[in-house]
Amino acid sequence: MHGSRCCQHPLSLTHPSFARLLLVVPARPASHARNIATLQRLKPPSLHQLRPPDHQRYLHPHDQEATTTMGLLESPSKAGPSTGWTSMSDTVAKLSAQSAFADSEEAHAIVQTYVSSRLKSGMNKGHVSDQLDALERIVPKHRRTIRDIRSQYDMPQPPTDSISAISNAARRRPSNPPNPQQAAQQLPSPTTSPKKLPYLSPTTPTEPQAMGMLEVRGLAQRLQESETARRALETKMGEAEAERQELEERISELERRVEDAESLAATRELEKRLAEAEASTRIYDLEAAVAEAEERAERAERRWAGGAAVMA
Repeated sequence: MHGSRCCQHPLSLTHPSFARLLLVVPARPASHARNIATLQRLKPPSLHQLRPPDHQRYLHPHDQEATTTMGLLESPSKAGPSTGWTSMSDTVAKLSAQSAFADSEEAHAIVQTYVSSRLKSGMNKGHVSDQLDALERIVPKHRRTIRDIRSQYDMPQPPTDSISAISNAARRRPSNPPNPQQAAQQLPSPTTSPKKLPYLSPTTPTEPQAMGMLEVRGLAQRLQESETARRALETKMGEAEAERQELEERISELERRVEDAESLAATRELEKRLAEAEASTRIYDLEAAVAEAEERAERAERRWAGGAAVMA
């Protein structure tokens, strides 16, 4: 069961000389830390809705309606007890809690349950093999168990040689580095012909890194949409402010017209009263003149009568 070519190589990760290296959690690249820092700085209100699942490269047959723009989501109501579907996040959590060196039956059962659930749901072996590749990168300490499951289900094994072993070991950060002399003894001889490149490049992003990138892209898209909406709102507010100023100018003009009309009416009323007062004064003057003329006429008549009497 454990007679694969990778386990027989002197530089295989199951060799005792790499025991301390296998205990160390693989280091995350700097891009992952930057993504996490960006997410912590932005803090969106609904970040959990943007996170795609671990099996985002495959759409479950029962989850056709659960497709979103950010990824493929599992439907808990359909992908649970009826199909026995197990997510990669649960599988990673369970495998991380298992021992790294003992041929743990629990780890073997966890991986076998994960693979069988994928195959029963209709996923082909190519997709399952891709997901097992990602599972090896996320939980490298159970690489032997995962490859045993590959052999059990007749899935292709990723090629492993001295180059991949050295690159995988270089990507880890050992807390207690091995003795340089022992490391020099374990290196291949210069006459050894290098084989082809590793199955997966060290720069290939793992699924958690890819999910972080998708989250950042989704946040950037949401920020761009909110910025566009903010600019449109500012444009509308500017138009409303211009209309308000125009209405205020019209109201001020109408107020001036009303004031002018009121002042004109008051002036006309005053002129009318002055005319009436002037007419009244003239009438009074005429009456006084008429009375004075009548009085003079009476005097003249009396004088004329007195003169006539004297002459008689």
